[in-house]
Amino acid sequence: MTVRNCSEWYAPENKLSEMVSALFPNIGQAYQINANPNAMKKNILKFPSQNDKLPFFKEIMKNGYHVFSRENAKVPDYYPSKFPDYPGVDLQHLNIGDVITIRVFFRIGTGEYVRADGGYLDLEVEHIEDDAVFGVILTQLPKKFPLQTGSSLEIYPDEILYKAQITTH
Repeated sequence: MTVRNCSEWYAPENKLSEMVSALFPNIGQAYQINANPNAMKKNILKFPSQNDKLPFFKEIMKNGYHVFSRENAKVPDYYPSKFPDYPGVDLQHLNIGDVITIRVFFRIGTGEYVRADGGYLDLEVEHIEDDAVFGVILTQLPKKFPLQTGSSLEIYPDEILYKAQITTH
């Protein structure tokens, strides 16, 4: 099992985009809202001036994070860009102790530099109840993030991207 470490996430504003890219090389984009047009030009997409047009950003502003949903990704304009079609997992094929991967967007910065940056988190399944999965976060996260390594998180089937495959060497 690989534990991803993003403990170097926080950096001076002019280095933040580079740090995110280095920590999460396989993820999507970084987004910025109400930003000075001369600052942080490396962002791929800016949020519109009316944030309520992007429902997922409301959750990020409220909770500090948003768990990506494969169902919401099908809704036009729910997310600011398209994402890959993740295979998901049938809950009948999920067991206690399995490692699953989700995608989470975190609120980064304050004021005119508020952004949402996304990354993958690995969770170990600790409990399955009806249509919910409870998992312990395995990915190492910065101490200032609203989610932490070892915390339990309730996840729904449409939020699970895939189940880790165990290989022998």
